[in-house]
Amino acid sequence: MALSVGAARVLRRLLQIPVALSLGSASILKAADPVEFAYQIERYGMLPASLTSAAAVFFIAVEFALAVALILDARPRLTLAGAGALFLLFTGVVAFAWSQGRIQQCGCFGLSVQRTPGETIVEDLLLLALVGASFILLRVGPPTGARTGVVAAAAAAGLLLPFVAPRLPVDDLVTALRPGQTIASLDPETLDEDLLRGERLIAIWGVSCPECVRDLSRLEALSGEAGMPRIVALFPDTNEEVMAFFLEHGPSFDLAAMPRAALKPYYRRLPVYFLLQDSRVVSVWRGSPPDAASIRRAIATADL
Repeated sequence: MALSVGAARVLRRLLQIPVALSLGSASILKAADPVEFAYQIERYGMLPASLTSAAAVFFIAVEFALAVALILDARPRLTLAGAGALFLLFTGVVAFAWSQGRIQQCGCFGLSVQRTPGETIVEDLLLLALVGASFILLRVGPPTGARTGVVAAAAAAGLLLPFVAPRLPVDDLVTALRPGQTIASLDPETLDEDLLRGERLIAIWGVSCPECVRDLSRLEALSGEAGMPRIVALFPDTNEEVMAFFLEHGPSFDLAAMPRAALKPYYRRLPVYFLLQDSRVVSVWRGSPPDAASIRRAIATADL
């Protein structure tokens, strides 16, 4: 039995919802850390490094605009065609980069959702099938209005996202570092100790981070105070770069390099500090280190 115009329109809009949710959530999560998204694009090796930041803003804006337009059924022929082209592009790029051994994770939803290239390709093909089915249903249940202004407004909002979202206090939602979280692995090659045993104040620094140098004296004071946990600063840099940092600044606490891919899920911006007790995150401080009183309160609360 053939679908009525009304039923076809309702079914099409239902099929558009998961497509819109996928595009919208991807754009928002990537906008929360556009620098990381640009880095992920660079790893695919298909654009020069000078263009990756602009490409990151472009894709965030396009995904957001398509998501809003699909939810509101604005210019569905145009938006479905755009979504289909985007999924075809993503599938081809991920498949090529995967075949060249350039990626292990796709980065399609930022760092908060980790998926293998194979999982990404399957998901994109499923979404592409929903787009195709929606396009077929357009012939039976055509749209009721163009709403061209909605698409333009959504695109403008999408362009602003990468500049606004990084300033929002959503680190607990878009990173893997939050109080109560258990960290499964934290194993710098240059440290013999197990950081996941006992009590540690961990700093995530960078050799090119001026705020980290600013905080050096405060960490030195904490490391010399009785009753404070041992301090370890981890860097998403090379051993040679960390050694140069040590020789220049000479801190008394431990410094260690770790692969960027292992540390980046725990931060958006540096510096970040967290109190770790036997692999469990007790408290997190972003932007500046805690004082001794804050650390004691966090330890006392954790022991309750």
